[in-house]
Formats: sequence, structure tokens, C-alpha cells
Amino acid sequence: MQSQILIVDDYIDHAENLKEILRLNHYFCQTAYTAEDALKKIKKRSFDLILLDDKLPGMDGLELVRLLREENNDVPVIMFSAFGDSHKGSEAAKLGVYDFIPKGDDLNELYDAIETTIQKYQILASQKFDAQYFQQKYNFIGISPQIKEIFKTIEHLANSDARVLITGETGVGKNLLAELIHQISPRASKPFVWLDCPAIPETLLESELFGHERGAFTGAVRRRIGRLYFADQGTLLVDQIDDLSLAMQAKFLRFIETGEFEPLGSTNKIKVDLRVISTSNEDLNEKINQHQFRQDLYYRIAQVEIFIPPLRERKEDIPFLARHFIRRNCIKYQKPIFDLTSGALDLMLEYEWPGNVRELQFFIENVVLLKKEGPIFAKDVEMLLGNRLKNWQLVKLRPLREAKEEFEKSYIEQVLAQTNGNISKAAKILGIDRSNLYKKIQYYRILLKPA
Repeated sequence: MQSQILIVDDYIDHAENLKEILRLNHYFCQTAYTAEDALKKIKKRSFDLILLDDKLPGMDGLELVRLLREENNDVPVIMFSAFGDSHKGSEAAKLGVYDFIPKGDDLNELYDAIETTIQKYQILASQKFDAQYFQQKYNFIGISPQIKEIFKTIEHLANSDARVLITGETGVGKNLLAELIHQISPRASKPFVWLDCPAIPETLLESELFGHERGAFTGAVRRRIGRLYFADQGTLLVDQIDDLSLAMQAKFLRFIETGEFEPLGSTNKIKVDLRVISTSNEDLNEKINQHQFRQDLYYRIAQVEIFIPPLRERKEDIPFLARHFIRRNCIKYQKPIFDLTSGALDLMLEYEWPGNVRELQFFIENVVLLKKEGPIFAKDVEMLLGNRLKNWQLVKLRPLREAKEEFEKSYIEQVLAQTNGNISKAAKILGIDRSNLYKKIQYYRILLKPA
């Protein structure tokens, strides 16, 4: 597609000659001989670039740019002049003029400036659009090709009831993506019910899912409605589905195939209509090979499989995520919005973020909590990330499970320390159930200090 260029110059012969030269080089050009005429043309159509003479009758070039910026029109501008004026060049730069070049016969310089400016603007415009679009529509930030591909996939699924399996490491945002799929589906106004498999003891999981009648088992003193019933007409998220025992996998498979279930202690079948979305941070094919996960269940739950890459494989998302979390936490803690210096960002890009987006999110919150005012400097990052950053090369050579568990243990200890050992508060910050937090405390043998 040809780039659209507007040439604004009161020297008519120069404007028309330049228009013809650029046309021969596959640019589509229009001309305007005054700033007022240029404004009329800009209102009628969008341009990829404006070539603007600084000396115009009536409104001059800088005044035209200033007016465009006041109207939030960020079309790129290259200004040219027959007279060198460093002050005017400085003013032009402040208004976001991309280049300020002398008027002359050096067409190669002009071609280079045009190509560079158009490409730079297209990249920035794309990033700006994507960041705003994803944040506003999905509250899921990212401009990397992998994230863009994920959004294409879920938009294709918008009117579908296809069962989705979302995979990826801990902290990449699997549960958030599951909610997004629900939000853009026809079931958005219906319940979104979450079954957190690791957080529920295996002996209670069947009751949580299917429900039970009074007296169905010891301790069942009253009837309980299962989550399948509550999710009717909506979406059921089965988080960490690989945590289901083989016996539970068989029962869940039977439900998926029939759409019916029986509460424990009942012979009455209940039919529901719901969509199933599952998540796992494990390789289910490997689990199948190890006879720990049913292959037939995998085929049922993974009509569409979406893999969310770890943050270290999409580092272009880090600046956007970081600034999003900075803004959110500055508002939360009633502080002015902090800037992020390039030095701080360089350090953050160097780190591999084994805890992924969740680790970045809590890291930014800690930075904002500790600072009274911005900007965020490299020394602030070093203070909180220093040891992890220095040791990363050694850490990443260890088995992945070990590295993830080490980070998880360390982070849980930090949160417990900040909450003075308050389990409820810590579980809320971590985004997990109290029972799941107790299991992790026991697993990692974390010592709780008396409150």
C-alpha cells in the first residue's frame, strides 16, 4: 500500500516538482500551498506524513504543527527550510516534529528521512494502539507477536463453545486469559465458576464439583450444591486440571461426554449446559506417557490449546506491563504516577523473571510502596532485584521445577513477613485459598512466626 504524503509549500513549483518525484518513487502525494489549505485536506483524509515548509503565508509551519497537536493529531511531520534556524529546530522538536532538514537538492537525504519517519511512526502507532486496545478491552497487556497471536485466537473463539486448554508456566496469566475468553463469549453475563484443584483436598474435590446430598458420607450434615450446577449456562474454569486423580479424571470425562452428573448420594441425574476451560503448567503429553493423565480426557478438554509463553521469551512486553503496574499501584497508594528511567528498564530487561508476570507485578508494587516519589531509577531496581539478578545465571542452570519452587518459597516467606504471619491477608495477596497456602507452607517447611 502506497504511503500518503501531504506536501505543504507556498513555493508552487517546488511543491509540484517534489510531488512528481515522489510519485515516481511510489508515494501518493497531495499538495497544499497554505497552512489553511493543508488543514482542510487533513480533515478530509489521513496522511502517513506531512512535508512542511516552515515559511508559509499567514499561519506558518510551526503554528500548523502546534494546532494539529492540540487537536491530538500525531501525524508525523518533516519540516524543511531554506534558512538554518537552530531555535526553530528546537521548537519543532518539542512539538514532536520527526525531522528538520534544509531545503535543497539532496534527494537521498530526503528519501532517507521520509522512509525512516514513516517506519518509526508506524511502529509507534502500532504499539500505542495495541497497548490501549488490549488494556481497555481485555485488561491484558502485551505487544509481542505471541500475545497478538493469542488475542487473534480468542477472538476467533468469541462465538464458540469450544473447550479450551491454556498452558504455560506459573505466573504467565492463564486464569486471567480464561476469564477473558468468558468475557467475550455469549456466556459473559452468566456465571464464571473457578475450581482450584490444588487448593481443595482430594477427599472433598468430588463433592465440590458435583455436590452431595445430606448423609452422603460422614460429615455431610446438609445438602451441598456443586460447582457444575452453579456454572450452568456459564463457564467452568478447572485450574490445574492435571492435579485431578485418575479416578476424578474418569468421572469428569463422563460429565463432559454426557453433560450430566449425579451429586454424591443421589441417583437423580442433573443436566447442565456450560463451557469448560482448563489450565495446566505441566506438559500433559508427558503426564499421559507417564500414565498420570488420561489421553481421552486430554482430547476432550483441548479442542483448542493456547500456550502462553514465559515473560523471558517476550521481553518486549515488559515495558508495557511495568508501566501498567506502576500506574495501577501509584493510584492504589495515592502517589503521583512514577516514571521509569531507561537504566531501570535495562536492568529489568536483563532479568529473566522466573515467576513471570506475577513476579513482575509484585516487584513493581514493592518498588512503588518503598518510594515516596518518582522516577524509578536503576538503583531502586538493584535494591529489590539485585541478588536475584546477580544469581540468575546460576539459578537458570538448575532444573526448572527447583528454580520455580525456590522462587515460590522465597516469595511466600516475603509475603508472610509483610503480613506478620496473617494467613488470610497473605493468601489474599498471593491470590490463592487459605487451604492452598497452608499446603505450601507445609510443603516448603516454612516457619511461621507467632503473631
